[in-house]
Amino acid sequence: MAEKQQRKSSKEKPGINFSLKELADSFNGRLKLDKNTDKGKEVVCSKHTKTPAWFCVDEDRAVCDDCQNPPKHSGHKVIPLEEAVEDMKGYQSTKSRAQCTLRDPPLLSGALIDVAKHLGNLRYRVCEKMVDTVEYHPVILDASTASPRHILSEDLTSVREMETKQHQLENPERFMKYNDVLGSEGFTSGKHCWEVQVGDRSQWSLGVAKETVERKGVTFLGPKYGFWAVKKINDEYIAPLKTLSLKTKSQRVRVQLDYERGEVYFYDPSDMSYIYTYKVTFKDKLFPYFSTEGDESETSFQICPFKVFLTVKKL
Repeated sequence: MAEKQQRKSSKEKPGINFSLKELADSFNGRLKLDKNTDKGKEVVCSKHTKTPAWFCVDEDRAVCDDCQNPPKHSGHKVIPLEEAVEDMKGYQSTKSRAQCTLRDPPLLSGALIDVAKHLGNLRYRVCEKMVDTVEYHPVILDASTASPRHILSEDLTSVREMETKQHQLENPERFMKYNDVLGSEGFTSGKHCWEVQVGDRSQWSLGVAKETVERKGVTFLGPKYGFWAVKKINDEYIAPLKTLSLKTKSQRVRVQLDYERGEVYFYDPSDMSYIYTYKVTFKDKLFPYFSTEGDESETSFQICPFKVFLTVKKL
């Protein structure tokens, strides 16, 4: 097989590829500018042997005075080389600071918020926590029925008596003759109970009253007049035409109404000691009834809250 003959150039020295040279020189000049500005090494123009004094921003390279002819750089932004070097030292410092600032710290196990733990079944857990703090008052007082000598608490769960009357509208519901007040909700069926903190007050009356009881004139405490109540005067407990024999002075009294069975039951919840029971057939709407009976004690007549328990039904 004949050996492959190498082609010989007709010229002893090949011609210079100026396009390739310009590209290589430009890259080399930029590389020297990037690497050597901080070290004080000499930077030469990528096209000429002269030391560059300028920097063309548009072409991103150092240029000398010979490059500054108008046809070549007309319209380009050309700044002094020293200024370009300082600017480059500053786009580098800022970059370093940005990298330092934005770099995320390494996360340890458990560092993230456990979203499932805090938000899962949130409504249920809120209700569960509220069970221990929410108080339920079975009776709320009706301010429109309160005597002019009564002061009710903002939440309408306690009442105390003043020495002088307040200016109150004489609306049909209001008690004007006696220091009485009714609960805000009436009953025509069902079982209902509430407790009242009477404390050491010397006089009071508790029970239920018909919606139609006398509120402006003289009346008496008894079923005939629409009241099923127990009264205390000093150390005596009284039901209609009967003085009750009690061994202890009750600080708290529970009133329990069973409308269908026709019973109003009174007892001391602290030791479950019996006080009195009414038995009758009810036909009218009944309201919780309270009277301070002229006792101007600073201690309020307080309706006691009941604790509510939550039962969760599983599906």
